[in-house]
Amino acid sequence: MRCIQMLPVAEYGPWNAAFVPLMNIFCTVAWNFGDLFVIVLSLSLVERFRQLNRNLQAVENKNLPNVVWRQLRETYNSLADLTRTLDEAITKFVLLSFAGNLYFICIHLLQGMRLIMDAYHYVYFFYSFGILLLRSCTVLLCSSAIHDESKKPRRVLHAVPSESYCSEVRRFLAQVNTDHVALTGYNFFYVTRSLMLTMAGTIVTYEVLLIQFQGVRGSSSSPPAAKEFNITHAESYVIYS
Repeated sequence: MRCIQMLPVAEYGPWNAAFVPLMNIFCTVAWNFGDLFVIVLSLSLVERFRQLNRNLQAVENKNLPNVVWRQLRETYNSLADLTRTLDEAITKFVLLSFAGNLYFICIHLLQGMRLIMDAYHYVYFFYSFGILLLRSCTVLLCSSAIHDESKKPRRVLHAVPSESYCSEVRRFLAQVNTDHVALTGYNFFYVTRSLMLTMAGTIVTYEVLLIQFQGVRGSSSSPPAAKEFNITHAESYVIYS
């Protein structure tokens, strides 16, 4: 796709025959690194929350003193502070990761609907598009698991026996209910599971707009049929070869 985006700027020649593939490799490595970076850091923080949830499940329905609930609440508070610290450090990476995945999904769908493809190109299109959706969902599910795990202590806290209920349990429960522990995309959005539905709606909306825009631009220019046929096949060869 970067090759076809380069052709309107500069005509094909020996210099960009070597430059464009090299640039394509660098951009792909940077794109993959950003997604993997967010996934690895998210999973490490998710595991810390899971350790706390396992400790809470081990004492579920048990009569515990106030000092134990204080230690559990302070541990949760430390993990919440760690999440905010991590978010401040990688929030730009999160925004670039989700924005890049959203952009490539829209462009991939648009090019797939515009080009004339044979059976081989159809197989490659669905395979590459499936990989793109898989990596986007993996980044989203791994990073949104932080928010999911941060809300799991509510079930244990709601089941605390009446004789063990104290001010520390009440403060712990209030913090879990009110504190929004999640990564953000430069404070534009919270990374939760509901973001997947938002992204799906955004993709459908922008695809409809792009298709309409391409149709209006194509009808206004009205190039000759033979020239349009050659350009279409040239774009198909550049993208899918």
